Amino acid sequence: MKRPLFFAILLVMSCPILSTGQNVILEGYVFEDDNRGYLNEVQVKVIDQVTESIIAEAYTNTEGFFTCEVPANKDLLIRASKNLFFPAELVESTHDVAPGKKVFPKIKLKRRPGYLLELTLAETRTRADSAISITDTHIEVYNNTNREQELDMPIYPSPEFKYTLQRGNHYTFLIRKEGYFNKRIEAYVDVKGCIVCIDGVQDIGPGPGVSDNLTEGFAMGTLLANLELEKASLDKVIALENIYYDYNSDEIRADAALELDKVITLLKDNPVLLIELGSHTDSRGQKRDNRKLSQARADAAVEYIAKNGGIEYERLSAKGYGESQLVNHCADDVECDDKEHQANRRTELKIIGYADSDPIERLSLADIIRKEQEAALLQEVLQGEIVSVPGRKPAKREETTLVDTTPKGQVVKASLETKPAVAESKAPESTAETNTATEEQEFMTIESDYQGYRIEILATAEYLTMDHKLFSQYKNIYLEKRSDTEYSYLIGHFKNQSDAQLYVDALLSNEYPQAKVIQFVDGSRR
Repeated sequence: MKRPLFFAILLVMSCPILSTGQNVILEGYVFEDDNRGYLNEVQVKVIDQVTESIIAEAYTNTEGFFTCEVPANKDLLIRASKNLFFPAELVESTHDVAPGKKVFPKIKLKRRPGYLLELTLAETRTRADSAISITDTHIEVYNNTNREQELDMPIYPSPEFKYTLQRGNHYTFLIRKEGYFNKRIEAYVDVKGCIVCIDGVQDIGPGPGVSDNLTEGFAMGTLLANLELEKASLDKVIALENIYYDYNSDEIRADAALELDKVITLLKDNPVLLIELGSHTDSRGQKRDNRKLSQARADAAVEYIAKNGGIEYERLSAKGYGESQLVNHCADDVECDDKEHQANRRTELKIIGYADSDPIERLSLADIIRKEQEAALLQEVLQGEIVSVPGRKPAKREETTLVDTTPKGQVVKASLETKPAVAESKAPESTAETNTATEEQEFMTIESDYQGYRIEILATAEYLTMDHKLFSQYKNIYLEKRSDTEYSYLIGHFKNQSDAQLYVDALLSNEYPQAKVIQFVDGSRR
């Protein structure tokens, strides 16, 4: 984990002396090559060249300055290192320096290929007033490439925040402050086709973007961004830009979908919020029809957010205001062009409440991302059709498709079709019918060359009949007859043990506590 930046800002370290002789004072500066300025938070180690031991250590302050006492009559190696820079070494001698005198080393560092992200944190402006700086934020940085949390600063005192981004990495930044929307930023540095891509600096509504000062060839540079945090007060209304509709239509247009995707991100980053999506029409047409149309538009927006973002319906409310809250002069009998009317055909986000508890309040960014990845995996696992039962409402996402790759590189699909228990169905009336139905089940057997993981959902001492609940819940069940009195019933295909275990823990452990993951190599369990 990186050393907190404010630590270096406040401190010019004097380092301990490991020698008992008389001392000489080192007062030095570390700066970037090509006269790009002094560097803070540079680690400076002073090494005795004879013993190769470290005799002193310091960090530079915001002016690139460090000071340290070292023994006289020594041949010294001064080594400077800083994230995103190549380390540098400088040889100094204190043989001809009188005790108590000073030596003034200057060390030049060359920047590695990569970028410095400089954020200025401020409150979102509602008018053309000067921005109000925001301090004491909770800032975290997670490296998605190596799956490590690199920074966690619960109280960052300054509105200016700097962080170095190394090429070949995907970073997630999370900025939190009580009373404001949580803000997440994704930074892609020479990955996914991006030289440098910063997502999340401008989420909802107009706002500042990212300016850059990059070297020729885009090998390194500085990225500057004004990051505005939006207040999250009750009844606050945010106009959603570009959520427009065609005349007399409630269909979500492609440009509106892009903006609603940003709302989904906002709600995922702030799971405590309960919101209203309010839709407005222009003044053309009858008032009753406009109110009905606006309600349909608001319902469509809520449906899009819930279905495409996995946001709980309980957090969303839809309200149609019709033409009751126009934003311009285009009322009844006022001549306006279509662009002016379109400004009134809008959707707004309003905070109408808060959940009893914030599920991510006490979680680190690493924990949040891990939970999101688990949820995404389960979403993939739970893909499938809606299962209909006569006389009942369709059950949502009751069929599961697990996808794995065989050793031959072919994609194999196995459906785990989960169906609600059907109370109306009758058990087979005779043993003969049961046996026939069981045979029709056509259990699959483990392929002789199968490599991967399957879930043993049941292990029994006798052959199961079709009236067992297992067959009303799943199809494509693998039967492994291990002996005349030992039958194993398995489901699914998984390439990774962790994915299979996640499925067991999340979906099977309550109903089938004995379920476990089995690895197969060349068709045999290990």
